[in-house]
Amino acid sequence: MGWFFVNLGMTSGITPINAQLYEHWLYLALLGPLTLAIFFMYEIFQAKGKLIKTLIIVVLVGIVIFFSVLSIRRNILWGDPIKFFENILEYEPDSARINNNLGYLYYDKGDKEKAEEYYWKATKTSGNNFPQPYFNLGSILQEKGDIRGAVVVFEKAIELDPNFAYPYPNLAVIYASQGDLIKATDYLEKLKNLQPQLQRVYYNLALVYIERNDYGSAYKNLQDGLKYGQFDPETDQLITELIKKFEE
Repeated sequence: MGWFFVNLGMTSGITPINAQLYEHWLYLALLGPLTLAIFFMYEIFQAKGKLIKTLIIVVLVGIVIFFSVLSIRRNILWGDPIKFFENILEYEPDSARINNNLGYLYYDKGDKEKAEEYYWKATKTSGNNFPQPYFNLGSILQEKGDIRGAVVVFEKAIELDPNFAYPYPNLAVIYASQGDLIKATDYLEKLKNLQPQLQRVYYNLALVYIERNDYGSAYKNLQDGLKYGQFDPETDQLITELIKKFEE
């Protein structure tokens, strides 16, 4: 039994873990009790009469059938990601990650209304410090034209994790489209600090600086962006063409 508790102890939640408790964590731990049960069954089988042996066989066959049916049902559930996560929600209704995963699956399926519903649920869970559902929700709101709502949840994602890079370009696009080039520049500069090898951000910054008539900063970003051309050939070509226009 020591084997069972030692192996289960690592995933039991006694020490904090960043995940839900799943039944497959029992597999290794159950090897100990299973070995012990087989040993005692064997000893009883060897020592007792025919009736007891028959009873043991019937019980074992019943156990095998019972767990086989459970395994088949569980495997069917695991084969459908949406049903799988919805099943987990019955036990973990306040899980931001599971609600977010369901939102992603419905979005990927083309059901944006259902996706938005689960993203909202993910953001409303108690103690949620997970920025991804806020970004996903903001992206849907932005697509729908709810720009104010999108800005609120994008900024909330950044508040939760300033190093979470995904909302920055969306906010830059929103503010640039509204004519607020200062804020657009600010978000792009922050994104550049977070992902200095992202060549597209240098190109976008150059475009914003050109709109601000700051040609020196635009040219500098284009030159800096050339260092990372191997990561994005398409953007590298755009930067090269824009530099040529500067030098004409």
